[in-house]
Amino acid sequence: HGRIEKGTTTKGRGRPIGGAVCVPSGLAPGGETEATFLWTWHFPNHYDRLGTKIGHMYCRWYKDAIEVAEYVAERLHALERRTREFRNALYESTLPYWLCDAISAQMSTLTKSTWWDRAGNFGVWEGMNCCCGLSTTDVGHYGSWMVLLLFPELEMDQLLRLGKFQARDGWIPHLFPGTFARIDGYWRVDMNEQWVLMAVRDYLWTGDKKFLKRAWPTLKRAIEWGFGKDEDGDGIINIHGSALTYDGWPHEGTSVYVAVLWLSALKAAERVALEMGDEEFASVCREAFEKARRATVEELWDPEWGYFILWHDIRAKKRDEGLMLDGMNGQWYAHLLGLGYILDPEKVRSHLRQAFRYNRVRVRKGMGYMVGDYGYCYVNGYWPKGPGLKVGHQWGSPWTGTEYMFASHLILEGMVEEGLQVARDVYERYKVAGMTWNHIECGGHYYRPMVVITVLLALLGQRYDAPRGLLEFSPRIKDPKIRAPFILPSGWGIFERKVDEERRTIRLEVREGRVEFSRLALGFPPRAVKQVRAFLNGKPLKTSLKVDEEKVTFSFDLLTLERGDVLEVSLRW
Repeated sequence: HGRIEKGTTTKGRGRPIGGAVCVPSGLAPGGETEATFLWTWHFPNHYDRLGTKIGHMYCRWYKDAIEVAEYVAERLHALERRTREFRNALYESTLPYWLCDAISAQMSTLTKSTWWDRAGNFGVWEGMNCCCGLSTTDVGHYGSWMVLLLFPELEMDQLLRLGKFQARDGWIPHLFPGTFARIDGYWRVDMNEQWVLMAVRDYLWTGDKKFLKRAWPTLKRAIEWGFGKDEDGDGIINIHGSALTYDGWPHEGTSVYVAVLWLSALKAAERVALEMGDEEFASVCREAFEKARRATVEELWDPEWGYFILWHDIRAKKRDEGLMLDGMNGQWYAHLLGLGYILDPEKVRSHLRQAFRYNRVRVRKGMGYMVGDYGYCYVNGYWPKGPGLKVGHQWGSPWTGTEYMFASHLILEGMVEEGLQVARDVYERYKVAGMTWNHIECGGHYYRPMVVITVLLALLGQRYDAPRGLLEFSPRIKDPKIRAPFILPSGWGIFERKVDEERRTIRLEVREGRVEFSRLALGFPPRAVKQVRAFLNGKPLKTSLKVDEEKVTFSFDLLTLERGDVLEVSLRW
């Protein structure tokens, strides 16, 4: 680093130069040289929408851009090694290159679209250059999966901060409007369920009991709020108009999106109520779940067409028989939280198959949130019984975050080719438009598409229940050899699987952080196991084995794997 004094500049062919830095060097014929440039910045005068100076977190660590440069220069090789190691783990995997690119592209949103102020407040902008705010509940429901897996403390921080602004009646707020000092007043009926699911997710994937204790009062009030929004006695939150994340798409009475979210939230609340020792509330949630599940099927399931209809107002005796791409969102979340099926599995899969069949359409003029006229998209709504596609508005347009979620859910249900087709259609659409790094919804560089990272979780069949010490991999990929990164809030590494006629071998190598578990569950076709072996860093490891129809589970004394540790287990039949 240093200071540039007045000197001479050379301009080629009369073109102006805004600024240039040169490192002089002499070279013999055929010689080589290398110069390292560091471009750093330090902008302490960061003001929120109210005019309050909030600064940046990095202002607590460095006094100016020169100190930033010094920090990077001293650690350049280590920073580069860690960055390339993570990048290579993704791009040199056996995953399709385009999928690696899709995942990597959305990671850029973390640097482009986040605030982390001097006081420690963190938030992700919903979208750029529009009416959006920070930490939007209904959008974070999707996109915050990536924040949790890469920076869990920041994700839990923004979730708890939203919870601090919970209304007295239990309502969860929408977003921070360009300031962390207050919330907006955008009222929805889906945000309580979404906040509950995110809170339970953050606890299950981190095992942070302190976080759960802080979140529990807010979580419980959020569920109780939902009990008070059942107007027709069927156990399901009622909706009027577009009071949900699809805020330009009216629903009435029982909405498939809200109903299935509510089922998932009740199931999740029951799980953590037991963890908190509140058996009475767990019982309340269990009974409410059973009632709401029966009503969901009775009011929304169409046996002739094989999907759950968009909404049904049983009091007004009105219904909308549209097919919603995002209708099974709550079931998708339940899978990722290890809560099992909240609806009949065949009905869930049938809904997804019908959505893949009907909601996949060619891009057309008049669709919103579109970046070109190339390829296929998956519209939010379709009416198979007629009139079919209604072009435009939220229902007749695609949201890439919803499309990626749909891809992830298809894969989790075993429809791997269909799920990959969805994800690739999205990727190709944006690649052709030259906007791989910038997905559009309500503004650019949108938060929701960060959910693409769950496509990786789905392909690996990865689930983590940290409080119970359970790590699971049940890959949906049929290839005999798999190599891909696995990512947990506490660390990441490389997952490898090799399968031949006699043996199945799984290898986990931790590359960063630490990974703790006492049980390792692996998806496994039903076969008689003759031999089981486990090794930690090449040394035999004592283990016991439980075999059921779909998986085998290795049990160990608590394992804590850190950088460089390798666990290898094999099954012979």
